[in-house]
Amino acid sequence: MRPQLSATGMIVAACIAHSLSMICFAAYPALLPEFTEIWSMNSTEAGSVSAAFFVGYTLSVPVLTILSDRIDPRRIYLFSSCLSAAGALGFAFMAEGPASASLYNGLIGAGVGGTYMPGLKALGDHIEGRLFVRATGWYTGMFGFGAALSYLVADGIFMLSGWPAVFMFGAVCAVASGLIVFFAIPPSDPGAVSMPFSAVRKVFTNRTAVTWSICYALHTGELFAIRSWIVAFLVFSASQTGGADAGLAAWLTPVTVAAVATLLGLPMTIFGNELCIRYGRRLIVILVMLITAALAVASGASSHLTYGIAAFFIVAYNAAIMADSSAITAGALSNAAPGLRGATMALHSTLGFAGGAVGPFIVGVVLDQFGGAMSPMAWTIALGQMALVGVICPLLIKIMRPEGAVGDRDAPAAK
Repeated sequence: MRPQLSATGMIVAACIAHSLSMICFAAYPALLPEFTEIWSMNSTEAGSVSAAFFVGYTLSVPVLTILSDRIDPRRIYLFSSCLSAAGALGFAFMAEGPASASLYNGLIGAGVGGTYMPGLKALGDHIEGRLFVRATGWYTGMFGFGAALSYLVADGIFMLSGWPAVFMFGAVCAVASGLIVFFAIPPSDPGAVSMPFSAVRKVFTNRTAVTWSICYALHTGELFAIRSWIVAFLVFSASQTGGADAGLAAWLTPVTVAAVATLLGLPMTIFGNELCIRYGRRLIVILVMLITAALAVASGASSHLTYGIAAFFIVAYNAAIMADSSAITAGALSNAAPGLRGATMALHSTLGFAGGAVGPFIVGVVLDQFGGAMSPMAWTIALGQMALVGVICPLLIKIMRPEGAVGDRDAPAAK
């Protein structure tokens, strides 16, 4: 019998695996300017390839995450890791344009969709209460860390060996992540507590979980629109800048800025979740959303200014978006009904990444409609319109008044 890790050890292992599973996440966005040139794509086509990742994710989640209530989630995680690796290898060897790239990016997304929430479900089967709420913050934050690492890995490998090698390396990391979860986390016996599939409809009667999940859909659409287009935005900004800022762009490259912006997501998402525990989830999420809306407008307006100013605002905007990421997720999952945590995760993640599929596509369409990716006005409108998320979500929270997570100041001590 193999030795069992402590709760902390399982959390660390799951977080490491989660970051490795994300290596292909930003492979396409980090190289979007190169792919746009190689395949002669307009902004709508470029945004469609990004959106395909989230379409694949959204299609896989309802099946794979709900199954984690009935099948050991480690097995689902390992299968999904191999699916992601298959998509990465297909992209590396067979992508020849936006259509085929969308297909393989969709497979990568489907694989990530089968790892993200099932990995958290595997932890939740062995960790409960406030520790699970905090583990959710760390695990969710590693999504941002893995995405940041993905930007740096993509840029570094691309410079050394070309873009196919980026996806080949991502395939290796995907398989490694599946093996870590499978061997580091004990088996689950979800069948002992799971409900029949017909009971999944009960998830939709959970007002708190559904409200937080709708907020997550809007939040994720905004987040992944930025992560899909941040490099292209900064490349545009650098191209408009002369003199000293041109030197800054050469030193602090668009990919480096994107990685820093994404890396800040880890401390921000943990910090935001801790603030929710101390001061109340509804209050903190509303405040963060309003700040995010202001930064969306400021980021769009910075497209007319220097590269340094644009980089500052886009980094601040990305960090602010992440401050409520795990806060929203913990609010939904902590309030899941017994035996329906996997189904609640499925609803939450499906809605979230459906938003993630729409966000990058909308930005591409708006860019094309208002002058293209080399127009300052187009970028001002494309980024500025995302401030709507920071207005709609607070209104929804005020109306629906969802409960906080276990251990929050504004929630019962136990569920």
